[in-house]
Amino acid sequence: MKKFQVVILEKAFQEIENARDFYENNQINLGSSFTNEVFSILETLESNPLLFPVKFKNMREAVINKFPFVVIFEILPNNEIIVLSVFHFRRNPEDKL
Repeated sequence: MKKFQVVILEKAFQEIENARDFYENNQINLGSSFTNEVFSILETLESNPLLFPVKFKNMREAVINKFPFVVIFEILPNNEIIVLSVFHFRRNPEDKL
């Protein structure tokens, strides 16, 4: 099975940090739980990004377990996965990217 390289854009990284901080401020260790779930999805992307459906053009979405977020990503021909956004379900869908 081929391995893909996951690249997290700065915008997506900031969204992860913001959500982690929000959850950690509400409950101790909840922020860590959130980041663990995100990194679990990222590990799955490395090995099998095609598990997740195309939602718009070439962009796919992976739902994060236990949290109301999706990881929005694109697969490039050079086997790179570009994480474009880590998006909360309640935000305006027009703001996904």
